[in-house]
Amino acid sequence: MLGATSNIRPTKPTNSAIVIPFYLYAAFSFLVATILLLTLDRTFFDHHFQPHTLAIIHIVALGWATMIILGACHHLTPTILGNQLYSEKLAWASFICMAVGVPLLAYGFYVFNMGHPAKWGGRFVLISVLLFLINLSKSLPKGHKENIHGVFMLTSGTWLFLAGFLGLMLVYNFTFHLLPHDSIYYLPLHVHAATLGWFLMLIVGVSSRLIPMYLLSKYQNDRLLKVVYYLINGAIIFYVAIFYLYNHILLIFIPVAMVITALILYVKYCYMAWTQRMKKQVDEHLKISLFSVGLTLLPAVLLILILLFLLWYDKTSTALILTYGFLIFLDG
Repeated sequence: MLGATSNIRPTKPTNSAIVIPFYLYAAFSFLVATILLLTLDRTFFDHHFQPHTLAIIHIVALGWATMIILGACHHLTPTILGNQLYSEKLAWASFICMAVGVPLLAYGFYVFNMGHPAKWGGRFVLISVLLFLINLSKSLPKGHKENIHGVFMLTSGTWLFLAGFLGLMLVYNFTFHLLPHDSIYYLPLHVHAATLGWFLMLIVGVSSRLIPMYLLSKYQNDRLLKVVYYLINGAIIFYVAIFYLYNHILLIFIPVAMVITALILYVKYCYMAWTQRMKKQVDEHLKISLFSVGLTLLPAVLLILILLFLLWYDKTSTALILTYGFLIFLDG
């Protein structure tokens, strides 16, 4: 069965020489994105689909956040899965492809040239994610008992691949008209699959393993985590369905409610782990992590308020749309 926890071979920690380049690249990407933000003019507030804005968003989302996550996933695989990383060579290949793909993609967006730079950048990013998925799936131990944390990780990586594949199609759509509508029309699908499917799913899956472990907590509730898993995935699938079949803003509250319910259950899981901990003196960095878990509900509540305002007052407010996008990324 997928992500089993029995019949585990002796674990070996991932070589730090593989992980450190991910973190260094992420730090450099954050610096570049910050510098580019300082150069933006007022056009940033005119519309969310601006060349420079798109470049910065992808530097932050891929070069910074995703690079950190990929590095952490490779580093934490033995801890979370109870099994050593399948291939260090695949990890290196994944890093190189992402490291090459991000600047090519960002350059294509920055100069708004959807030709070879953007297309090759998207291809390299997709290859990187695919290599990561192969490495992760091969690292999952085989047996009879399911490892829910491994399932979270593998599913989140799949959502990242699907979001990246759609993103590459949107790039091609500028020159080949592959899709019935223009690329802007499909941006919500791309964004929600990446933020909810990749970031949120992975954070929940990994932290639900690490927080009880660092707290020395006896609490474990895989059934509750499965409910969270199905709620988040169900919300994304439902959103895709209404996007294509009946795109009405009232229906958007259904997947939003599903995600909020999932977050509440996730917070409950972390709270129960806290109450049943054996470690009474909790480190400061762990307190910050637990505090951030509670804060995940704040962006979700603000999202509902923004959706209500867009529904009844102004459906074209650029400021609110930008705020919505920021909160979606923040909540993920």
